[in-house]
Amino acid sequence: MREVISVHVGQAGVQMGNACWELYCLEHGVQPDGQMPSDTNAANDDSFNTFFSETGSGKHVPRAIFVDLEPTVVDEVRTGTYRQLFHPSQLLSGKEDAANNYARGHYTIDTRVFDLTNRHMGMMDNTPGFSMEERDPNNINLHLQVMWDDVIAEPEGIASRDCTWRTSYKCFRGAKHCCYRFLACLLGPCLACCLGCQFACLAFQHIWCNTPCLRQCKINCNFIRALNRVCAGAILAPCFDVCGTMFQRIRVRHGPMSEEDTKEQDLFTV
Repeated sequence: MREVISVHVGQAGVQMGNACWELYCLEHGVQPDGQMPSDTNAANDDSFNTFFSETGSGKHVPRAIFVDLEPTVVDEVRTGTYRQLFHPSQLLSGKEDAANNYARGHYTIDTRVFDLTNRHMGMMDNTPGFSMEERDPNNINLHLQVMWDDVIAEPEGIASRDCTWRTSYKCFRGAKHCCYRFLACLLGPCLACCLGCQFACLAFQHIWCNTPCLRQCKINCNFIRALNRVCAGAILAPCFDVCGTMFQRIRVRHGPMSEEDTKEQDLFTV
């Protein structure tokens, strides 16, 4: 079953998204708090899993993200009838509008949207798609993000001319991009082909060799376990039964101890 994440952006997007999720809940019998009163629909039809994710407590949470820099519309969802349906982290809002400033909107809320979307995709089992923008969705090469500020930095009190700094920055960026793209264009397809063949051979080894061998080992171990169980039942079980019968005949009685003369006696007195 394919899973879909819905991202509702802006005032119109948030309002339309809220109305759509109310309709989805009515269609699939999901209550405003995310619970389903009966499991009859869930047992016969699991199509709602495309849009809803089920928690351990049985609550169905929409796979949705609401985003708006102006908090008024998102606050209506937070305080509305279906406020318990969404997780608080799914409702993102800023403190004020970006006023058509791309950088202002990108660095205030866009990063949170990307992180939240990636986190939702990480919890999904079947996420289709091939992204040309996000080429490292699992952050496996996050340590290789080398920017100009990470390599060259002039401390306070010593600085080169502005033209020299800008020229050096452009040279660094251009050389890095050109060299990487040249190597990627020259060797990337060949290495990708080799890596594909290597992983194909590795998958073949696990599918056709390792897994059958592991299955054979499990079968043999099951036979050895059954043999040990028979031997233990034939040899050890009678011994333990006899010991149990012996200890069963022991009786422990509780009563007052006999009074004895605790006075010390002098053994050397005749």
